[in-house]
Amino acid sequence: LVQVREPGLGAEERDLFTRQVIGLAHRHGCKVMVKSPFPGADGIHFTAVDLMKLRDKPAGLVAASCHNRAEIERAMELELHFAVLGPVKDKPPALGWSKFRDLRAFSSIPIYAIGGLTRADMEDAWRAGAHGVAMIRGAWS
Repeated sequence: LVQVREPGLGAEERDLFTRQVIGLAHRHGCKVMVKSPFPGADGIHFTAVDLMKLRDKPAGLVAASCHNRAEIERAMELELHFAVLGPVKDKPPALGWSKFRDLRAFSSIPIYAIGGLTRADMEDAWRAGAHGVAMIRGAWS
């Protein structure tokens, strides 16, 4: 699963980049999520702010970033497919694994850990109840 998030690109560049990512990913059996509806994308990943404004769950794969219990509760109300919760280690105030575990404990949807994580964090993530980890920088190391 790949999420396209290229806020630094202009609209035209982002459009071209997203089309290329979708084409390449689909050729290899990978799904692609984007920040707003895009032709050919498999789903949308909402920011926490957009999640709280969302009235209905759109079609397709739907996920959101969460940072607290209220956001997780909203994701559950909308029956999203999953959420990412963090930051666990990166950017103060980081949740840490203990707070992650507490927030994850009541969730009825899959929760992935995010925020300064690498493959080396998988065991800690699983022990804290995460379904896995979402990585940006850590995926390249």
